Amino acid sequence: MSTENLDAFIGNLGYFPHQSEFAAKFLAAGSERKHLLTSLPGLGKGFVGSSIVGYTAAHEQAKRVLVLAPTALAHQWVEMIHRSNTDVACEYVDRRRLRELESLQSRTDSLWSQIGVVVMSIDFAKRPEIAEFLMQTQWDLLVVDEAHQLAPQTQRQQVVTALVEHCPQMRVLYMQILLETLTVKETENPLFNDVETTVWSRDTVRDKDGNPILPEVYIEWISHKRQPDEAALLSQLQDSLQVIAGYGQQGRLIGTQLVKTASSSLFALEQLLNRMRHRRNQIAHGLDEFLHNDDTNLWSDDEVCDPEPGFYERALMEFADRITVLLESLEDVSTDSKYDSLVSLLNTLGVLASRDRRVCIFTSYVNTATYLESALSEHHPHVVVVTGSMSYAEQEQSVSDFSHKGGILITTSAMSLPIPEVSAVIFYDLPMNPATLDARIGQFNRVGRTGPVRVFAFTDESDTLIIERLQRKMAEIKQAVRSDEVEKLLFPKDDSKMGSSQEDTE
Repeated sequence: MSTENLDAFIGNLGYFPHQSEFAAKFLAAGSERKHLLTSLPGLGKGFVGSSIVGYTAAHEQAKRVLVLAPTALAHQWVEMIHRSNTDVACEYVDRRRLRELESLQSRTDSLWSQIGVVVMSIDFAKRPEIAEFLMQTQWDLLVVDEAHQLAPQTQRQQVVTALVEHCPQMRVLYMQILLETLTVKETENPLFNDVETTVWSRDTVRDKDGNPILPEVYIEWISHKRQPDEAALLSQLQDSLQVIAGYGQQGRLIGTQLVKTASSSLFALEQLLNRMRHRRNQIAHGLDEFLHNDDTNLWSDDEVCDPEPGFYERALMEFADRITVLLESLEDVSTDSKYDSLVSLLNTLGVLASRDRRVCIFTSYVNTATYLESALSEHHPHVVVVTGSMSYAEQEQSVSDFSHKGGILITTSAMSLPIPEVSAVIFYDLPMNPATLDARIGQFNRVGRTGPVRVFAFTDESDTLIIERLQRKMAEIKQAVRSDEVEKLLFPKDDSKMGSSQEDTE
């Protein structure tokens, strides 16, 4: 790249020195082959990465570019790359699109011959048959977003390692969130042994006057106290988990998921228990041929459980009596203290159809999101919901409505679009991982945004659920807790017969 072209590119890139400096370092002649950009959320690493991709593809410095990102961010990458350069041929490739490309492939062409930039979910790319397709091409540039998820010995890391080794001339850009609470040992990764590292932190990123670009953000806790009928049901649920815990790690995973769902909303718990009962009835009548369908996940909206053959059948049949009792107890619960606290908070904030009074509510479950949409629509004229179960076009339309009309946006972690500026962010459910919490807050507390963002989260004064006490502690000290440690708290009577799996825990 000539100095003139590089200066022109950096001049059009944006307004912040740290972004321009990194782009210049990556694109400069003689730059290192592999770079690692580690950044606090909100400092624009995705913007810079997509601009680099758009420039290199448009100027044919990289004719074949592969971008690997979490599923929820993949569509966003396509949008950012198209915004950086509308002439770049960029596509999101999933299983359906891959089949179309296979049908169009000639004997002499590469599978990717018609696409300059391929954006793919890393969890799709890690599948052996998909990784094999990727190895058919010599890529010129590989970008891996959320690279902190490339834990050693996982399939994600293995497919990235294979690509780097397969294409020895390929430039590589790893991008990851700055996890301030991790120790050096926890951040060690063989992939990053020979990379040029750039860190964007509060200490290293400043404006032209030397002031921090990102203000500090604190969670404001909203206390509520579960009423006796709610507390009794949740205690009953926790006591019943010992039955399903007897099925080892998979049983404890399901038990943990039940408690997390109950913490979100009793409506979501009811829906999950009904699905479990429906499956149990199908098993009892011999109608269980589809139980291991990859497209139907019983336990969670965003977590995959891949148990050993016959696991569902044994666990559900054993837990069937508890399901019935819990569903009967749910019918006797007439209060929802958490929702009542949400309504009170929204009234205090004064939600209006305007930019300075827009509010975003995060929840972990689709059922909770639809429950809140239905309930809040009775009090507020503009309530929209965005979940991973919606198509990308539907998500775009909902976000557009929220941008123009204001009001309340309810969304799950599968949200894949930029969210307009808001006056308050409410975590109806707290993520178990503090890094996820920081990333969600970073969607709003970004460089270039105007005004402060208030962040709220709910805490139960009655301390009914152990997992909620743990979530608050992790949010306050920003310390992650491994899933097996969570299980030990929920299943204190666990014994040596409950073996643990050595599966890939991505």
